Amino acid sequence: MAKQAAKSILSSFTLSDSQKQKVVDKPTQRRNNLLTKLNDQILAAEAAFKGEEYFSTKTVTETDEDGTKTSKTVPKRVNKWFYTNNGSEWFVEIKYGNRILPLAKDKTAIVVGDLENMVAVLTQVKEAVAAKELDKVIETVLTKK
Repeated sequence: MAKQAAKSILSSFTLSDSQKQKVVDKPTQRRNNLLTKLNDQILAAEAAFKGEEYFSTKTVTETDEDGTKTSKTVPKRVNKWFYTNNGSEWFVEIKYGNRILPLAKDKTAIVVGDLENMVAVLTQVKEAVAAKELDKVIETVLTKK
């Protein structure tokens, strides 16, 4: 009786062999990754201005002695893209993975000035990334060997 009910319900649907297509292309994926990292840098800059340290989080899966897998969230250190060379002027380099993105010919760092301006500068960079201004730069850096 249960099999008959299942067949009648399924037969009422319109079925198709269609499969879900990927809608995110490579440049969009790269842009989204960079935007995520920029969010971390903005939070790290806010923390640095307050004299604090910022930690992101990541999920780690551990296997017990019994073979049971458990997931837990742990703090993750964020490598800062901003620095000061002489203690008075701050700079920021935009990175994709472990590569520094060239922003102009032989120019890789943005002069920020004071640390208090870092969040504003990183927010502007984030807007530039969202406006697809760095897509070609990212592509160029990834294709170089």
